[in-house]
Amino acid sequence: MSDQHTSCREITRYNGFPVIISDRSHIYPNVTLELIIEALLLPVQQYSHRFKPHTKTLHINLGRNIGESFCIPTSKGDKIVWAKRIDRGYKRARFVQGKPPRLGKTLTMVLKWNRDREEYFVATCYISSVQNNRITKEEFWKKYALVWHPGFFKIVQGSALYERELGKCP
Repeated sequence: MSDQHTSCREITRYNGFPVIISDRSHIYPNVTLELIIEALLLPVQQYSHRFKPHTKTLHINLGRNIGESFCIPTSKGDKIVWAKRIDRGYKRARFVQGKPPRLGKTLTMVLKWNRDREEYFVATCYISSVQNNRITKEEFWKKYALVWHPGFFKIVQGSALYERELGKCP
Protein backbone atom coordinates (compact mmCIF):
# COMPACT_ATOMS: atom_id res chain seq x y z
CA MET A 1 0.00 0.00 0.00
CA SER A 2 2.61 2.56 1.04
CA ASP A 3 4.63 2.24 -2.13
CA GLN A 4 1.59 3.64 -4.02
CA HIS A 5 2.03 7.00 -2.29
CA THR A 6 4.28 9.70 -3.66
CA SER A 7 5.50 10.81 -0.24
CA CYS A 8 5.41 8.58 2.83
CA ARG A 9 7.39 8.25 6.02
CA GLU A 10 7.40 6.34 9.25
CA ILE A 11 6.35 8.53 12.18
CA THR A 12 6.25 6.02 15.06
CA ARG A 13 5.40 2.40 15.88
CA TYR A 14 2.16 0.77 17.00
CA ASN A 15 2.11 -2.78 18.41
CA GLY A 16 5.72 -3.07 17.30
CA PHE A 17 5.03 -2.20 13.66
CA PRO A 18 5.81 1.00 11.71
CA VAL A 19 3.08 3.64 11.37
CA ILE A 20 3.26 5.42 8.02
CA ILE A 21 1.71 8.71 6.93
CA SER A 22 1.65 9.93 3.38
CA ASP A 23 0.22 12.62 1.16
CA ARG A 24 -2.91 10.40 0.94
CA SER A 25 -3.44 10.32 4.72
CA HIS A 26 -6.49 12.39 5.64
CA ILE A 27 -5.27 14.23 8.74
CA TYR A 28 -7.44 17.12 9.89
CA PRO A 29 -5.67 20.51 9.94
CA ASN A 30 -5.83 20.84 13.74
CA VAL A 31 -4.01 17.50 14.34
CA THR A 32 -0.22 17.62 14.65
CA LEU A 33 2.27 14.80 14.16
CA GLU A 34 3.34 15.28 17.78
CA LEU A 35 -0.24 14.62 18.90
CA ILE A 36 -0.45 11.42 16.81
CA ILE A 37 2.87 10.14 18.20
CA GLU A 38 1.87 10.97 21.79
CA ALA A 39 -1.49 9.23 21.34
CA LEU A 40 0.01 6.02 19.96
CA LEU A 41 2.22 5.70 23.04
CA LEU A 42 -0.87 5.56 25.31
CA PRO A 43 -3.25 2.65 26.01
CA VAL A 44 -5.70 2.50 23.13
CA GLN A 45 -9.38 1.57 22.85
CA GLN A 46 -9.30 -0.37 19.60
CA TYR A 47 -12.18 -1.29 17.35
CA SER A 48 -11.66 -3.63 14.39
CA HIS A 49 -14.11 -3.31 11.54
CA ARG A 50 -16.26 -6.40 11.11
CA PHE A 51 -16.21 -6.28 7.31
CA LYS A 52 -12.70 -4.82 6.98
CA PRO A 53 -10.43 -6.99 9.14
CA HIS A 54 -7.29 -5.10 8.09
CA THR A 55 -8.71 -1.75 9.27
CA LYS A 56 -8.59 -0.58 12.88
CA THR A 57 -10.26 2.47 14.37
CA LEU A 58 -8.45 3.74 17.45
CA HIS A 59 -10.03 6.05 20.04
CA ILE A 60 -7.29 7.48 22.23
CA ASN A 61 -8.40 9.60 25.19
CA LEU A 62 -5.53 11.92 26.09
CA GLY A 63 -7.18 13.02 29.34
CA ARG A 64 -7.14 16.72 28.48
CA ASN A 65 -8.66 19.00 25.88
CA ILE A 66 -6.52 18.62 22.77
CA GLY A 67 -8.45 20.84 20.37
CA GLU A 68 -11.75 21.35 18.63
CA SER A 69 -13.88 18.53 17.31
CA PHE A 70 -15.63 19.47 14.08
CA CYS A 71 -18.06 16.53 14.21
CA ILE A 72 -20.91 17.32 16.61
CA PRO A 73 -24.38 16.02 17.53
CA THR A 74 -27.33 17.57 15.72
CA SER A 75 -30.91 18.11 16.82
CA LYS A 76 -34.26 18.85 15.25
CA GLY A 77 -34.34 22.38 13.89
CA ASP A 78 -30.63 22.54 13.03
CA LYS A 79 -29.75 24.02 9.65
CA ILE A 80 -28.32 21.05 7.77
CA VAL A 81 -26.30 21.44 4.57
CA TRP A 82 -25.07 18.66 2.30
CA ALA A 83 -21.93 19.46 0.30
CA LYS A 84 -19.17 17.67 -1.56
CA ARG A 85 -15.72 17.77 0.01
CA ILE A 86 -12.66 18.02 -2.21
CA ASP A 87 -10.70 14.73 -2.41
CA ARG A 88 -13.36 12.80 -0.42
CA GLY A 89 -15.26 11.00 -3.17
CA TYR A 90 -18.44 11.78 -5.00
CA LYS A 91 -20.91 11.72 -2.08
CA ARG A 92 -22.01 14.78 -0.16
CA ALA A 93 -21.14 15.15 3.53
CA ARG A 94 -23.60 16.31 6.18
CA PHE A 95 -22.82 19.72 7.73
CA VAL A 96 -24.57 21.83 10.37
CA GLN A 97 -24.57 25.64 10.20
CA GLY A 98 -24.58 28.00 13.17
CA LYS A 99 -23.12 25.64 15.78
CA PRO A 100 -19.59 25.89 17.15
CA PRO A 101 -17.09 23.02 17.33
CA ARG A 102 -16.79 21.19 20.67
CA LEU A 103 -13.65 20.66 22.67
CA GLY A 104 -12.39 17.11 22.36
CA LYS A 105 -10.13 14.90 24.49
CA THR A 106 -10.03 11.97 22.10
CA LEU A 107 -7.96 11.43 18.98
CA THR A 108 -9.67 9.09 16.54
CA MET A 109 -7.42 7.40 14.04
CA VAL A 110 -8.14 4.87 11.30
CA LEU A 111 -5.19 2.59 10.57
CA LYS A 112 -5.03 0.23 7.60
CA TRP A 113 -2.74 -2.77 7.81
CA ASN A 114 -0.42 -3.46 4.88
CA ARG A 115 0.19 -7.19 5.04
CA ASP A 116 2.96 -7.18 2.41
CA ARG A 117 5.07 -4.51 4.12
CA GLU A 118 3.96 -5.27 7.71
CA GLU A 119 3.12 -1.68 8.51
CA TYR A 120 0.13 0.49 9.41
CA PHE A 121 -0.98 3.34 7.18
CA VAL A 122 -2.80 6.32 8.75
CA ALA A 123 -5.94 6.62 6.61
CA THR A 124 -7.59 9.38 8.67
CA CYS A 125 -7.03 11.16 11.98
CA TYR A 126 -9.13 13.76 13.79
CA ILE A 127 -10.02 15.15 17.20
CA SER A 128 -13.36 13.81 18.40
CA SER A 129 -15.83 14.36 21.17
CA VAL A 130 -17.97 11.34 20.29
CA GLN A 131 -17.27 7.60 20.23
CA ASN A 132 -20.07 5.76 18.50
CA ASN A 133 -18.11 2.94 16.93
CA ARG A 134 -20.84 0.30 17.21
CA ILE A 135 -23.39 1.94 14.90
CA THR A 136 -23.41 2.03 11.12
CA LYS A 137 -22.23 5.03 9.13
CA GLU A 138 -25.81 5.70 8.06
CA GLU A 139 -27.04 5.75 11.69
CA PHE A 140 -24.11 7.93 12.75
CA TRP A 141 -24.63 10.59 10.07
CA LYS A 142 -28.33 10.89 10.94
CA LYS A 143 -27.32 12.06 14.44
CA TYR A 144 -24.07 13.94 13.76
CA ALA A 145 -22.71 16.44 11.27
CA LEU A 146 -19.52 18.31 10.48
CA VAL A 147 -19.42 21.94 11.56
CA TRP A 148 -19.87 24.29 8.60
CA HIS A 149 -16.71 26.29 9.21
CA PRO A 150 -15.19 28.66 6.64
CA GLY A 151 -11.83 27.39 5.51
CA PHE A 152 -11.62 24.24 7.65
CA PHE A 153 -13.15 21.84 5.11
CA LYS A 154 -12.42 22.14 1.42
CA ILE A 155 -15.81 22.21 -0.33
CA VAL A 156 -16.53 21.80 -4.04
CA GLN A 157 -17.81 25.19 -5.23
CA GLY A 158 -21.57 25.17 -5.88
CA SER A 159 -22.18 21.71 -4.34
CA ALA A 160 -24.11 22.81 -1.21
CA LEU A 161 -27.71 21.64 -0.90
CA TYR A 162 -29.92 22.61 2.04
CA GLU A 163 -31.86 19.75 3.64
CA ARG A 164 -34.97 21.90 4.28
CA GLU A 165 -35.13 22.74 0.59
CA LEU A 166 -34.70 19.11 -0.41
CA GLY A 167 -37.02 17.63 2.20
CA LYS A 168 -34.52 14.77 2.65
CA CYS A 169 -30.83 13.98 2.41
CA PRO A 170 -29.39 13.77 -1.12
